[in-house]
Amino acid sequence: MSAVQCKNATSGGAGVRKLHDGDGLYLWIYRDGRKYWRMRYWQAAKEKSLSIGVYPKVTLSDARKKREELRKQLQADLDPSAERKAANLRKKLFAENSFEAVALEISNNTLLFALYRLGYKGKMTGHGFRAVASTILNEAGFKPDVIERQLAHCERNQVRGAYNRAEYLPERKRMMQHWADYLNVVEAGAKVIPMHGGAA
Repeated sequence: MSAVQCKNATSGGAGVRKLHDGDGLYLWIYRDGRKYWRMRYWQAAKEKSLSIGVYPKVTLSDARKKREELRKQLQADLDPSAERKAANLRKKLFAENSFEAVALEISNNTLLFALYRLGYKGKMTGHGFRAVASTILNEAGFKPDVIERQLAHCERNQVRGAYNRAEYLPERKRMMQHWADYLNVVEAGAKVIPMHGGAA
């Protein structure tokens, strides 16, 4: 296959036409003119296909280089599709953790300035409030994992952290209602009677 053939190729009226460049590399050409590079390979006796990119953004030369990278993974008994999913997950986790770190820093600064205006400068910090809440909620019987997630402490295990973001929601709602009730009682000046969240 040549660069000129890639440029001039059409589907020939078919829904999709597949031009083979060799070693599993194909250019898929659709009736509406769209063209995509795909790599066909076999893994564990199963045929698989992996997208390499859109032509002409990904040139013939680029597609061939990518094919060689994927062939090296296959020679090392790695599944290119699984490797891509793992790489995307790592990127997602890195982006989420970076965003969370920035968001927490903004929140901490905002809370700190609010405390200064309320006359608590040098007496209390945002982390101090977290420590107080953590102590009270632990004493109330809520699970440590639930408390840590609500207080936005990052899970050290990144993969576990990615799945934990959607967990504990019913327990977190129950815990925050308990916390709101606790604050209402404190504000009213009444005696606080612990309510054990673990038993709810």
